[in-house]
Amino acid sequence: MFPETDSFESGYTSDDVKGGTPSKDVDERLRAEIIRREAAENLTTYAERNLKRLRESKEATDRLVKHLKEQVEEQQAQIKELQRVNWNLFYDARKFRSEFEANEVWTKVLEERVAALDGLKAKKTKRFKGIGHLRSFLKTKFLKKNVTRSERNAEAVADVDTESSIYY
Repeated sequence: MFPETDSFESGYTSDDVKGGTPSKDVDERLRAEIIRREAAENLTTYAERNLKRLRESKEATDRLVKHLKEQVEEQQAQIKELQRVNWNLFYDARKFRSEFEANEVWTKVLEERVAALDGLKAKKTKRFKGIGHLRSFLKTKFLKKNVTRSERNAEAVADVDTESSIYY
């Protein structure tokens, strides 16, 4: 039924080997095998080139991801630094505001006490020695140095004029 073959892959029959000429069927199979082998080689080369390109693109993608992660880390560090600076500024502003409000209230209290002391009679001020000392302390602290009494009085009159113009 089937001719005897020495090797299935060779495509030659024992008769062909003995006779020395391959049959037409064997020649066609050989050409088809050559075409298949060339196609397989072409596919292999194409696959190798694609694999190389994919590896290169993966490396480029990895580099890009690494670079973007570094940028994100830098931006997060900048955000944390800005948040810290912002909190410090907010804390300082709150502290200065409370100090300002406290100083403003303290200044008003002191001004009221000085105004009250100016209205007291001399013998009452002698009786309250602590308030008299406070008055002299305030005058030394808040009045300008090396200024004559007349200049001081002129400034006081000017301050009273500006305060009265504010309220009326």
